[in-house]
Amino acid sequence: MFAAGVRQLREGVDNAEALRIGIRCERGSHRFFKKYGDRFEDSEGKQVFLEFAAEERAHLVLLMREYRALRDRVSRLATRRRRAR
Repeated sequence: MFAAGVRQLREGVDNAEALRIGIRCERGSHRFFKKYGDRFEDSEGKQVFLEFAAEERAHLVLLMREYRALRDRVSRLATRRRRAR
């Protein structure tokens, strides 16, 4: 997943696509750490995986918020341009 994202970024993408790639990667990373953390018995290992999962979830939320803000800015700009015609 990460290798594919890096490849896409190297080829060149716009801001929205870069954020979507980051969102996919963070979502996958969160799922990975959560899935494997849930498999552990109560232990330090479980705690480490679940802490990583929580951090990845926080990153995911930030990227999603930024993506929505970008989408809203682009939409408002397009609306202004249409009205100016």
